[in-house]
Amino acid sequence: EGSLDYVAELPDELQRRERDLYARAIETAMSRPVPDAARLDGLQENLREGLAAKGMTESEWKLVESADLEPSKHALYCELTILLYREISQLPKKDAALFMRKFLAGK
Repeated sequence: EGSLDYVAELPDELQRRERDLYARAIETAMSRPVPDAARLDGLQENLREGLAAKGMTESEWKLVESADLEPSKHALYCELTILLYREISQLPKKDAALFMRKFLAGK
């Protein structure tokens, strides 16, 4: 099976914005110091607690962290990821960026 080329399905303006976003990411990329493991652990624990308070279970958290998903779980994964991103957006920008780098590196 081939992968879906969703970008080709987007309107021209969104395709341009997508290319601009990738270009900006490359232009602003830099080496970053190794993050403090205790700080990352604390951020993750705070996020987990916030999401647990909103009803996310431990098995749902594991689903969000999963790199291999069965198709029947895609909709739930999207819902949970939206909840996670909303929670991350409440963090200070530097903490949010730090967590996102770690989170996405595991994918």
